[in-house]
Amino acid sequence: MEENSKQESHRLVGCVKKFLESNKLQYTYDDERSLFSFPFLLTHGHKILETGIYEVFAHSTDITIHCYALPKFGKGESVLKTDSEEVMFRVMKYFSLVNWCNPDGSFVIHFATGQIRYQLQHYCRETDDTPSLETINNIMFLPSIAWEDYGDGLLDVMFRDVNPFKSAYDALQSKGFYGDD
Repeated sequence: MEENSKQESHRLVGCVKKFLESNKLQYTYDDERSLFSFPFLLTHGHKILETGIYEVFAHSTDITIHCYALPKFGKGESVLKTDSEEVMFRVMKYFSLVNWCNPDGSFVIHFATGQIRYQLQHYCRETDDTPSLETINNIMFLPSIAWEDYGDGLLDVMFRDVNPFKSAYDALQSKGFYGDD
C-alpha cells in the first residue's frame, strides 16, 4: 500500500514540477515531504511590500497549497504583532467575512505568531485523475489572485483601523457579490 501511495505522490509531484518549470519559477524541493517552496511578490497598489512564500505539498491524493505573506516593516517585525489583540480580532473578522464568499480556499491566521496565509487543496483521488497543466496553472495562481483581491482590505484593517465589515464589503462588492445600491 505504501508503494502505491509513493507512486501517486510522484504523479502529482511531476505535475507541480512541470508547472514550475514551464513558468520558469525558481523553487526548492524537499523530497522527503514532497514539498515545493518558491517566492511571490506581495504588492499594495504599485508598492512591493515584500516577498511571500508558496509551499506546495504533493500528497498521494491531493495538492495542498499554503501561500504565506511575509511582509516586514521597520526593524524586521512581523506584519501582525500578536500582542495587539484588537488588530488580531479585526483581522479575524475580516477573514471570516471574505472566506464565507470564497469557495476556492481560505485565509487563516496563526494566533501565536501572527503569520497569515491563504490555503487551498485540490483533490486528485483517482490514478487517472492526473490534473492537466491548465488545471495546475489555475490552482497555483488562485492564492495570488486572493491576495490581490483581498490584500488591500486586509492592510486597511491592519494599519488604517478600517472597520473589517466595511473593508470586506468593499472587497466583495468589487468582485460582484453585492449590488451597487
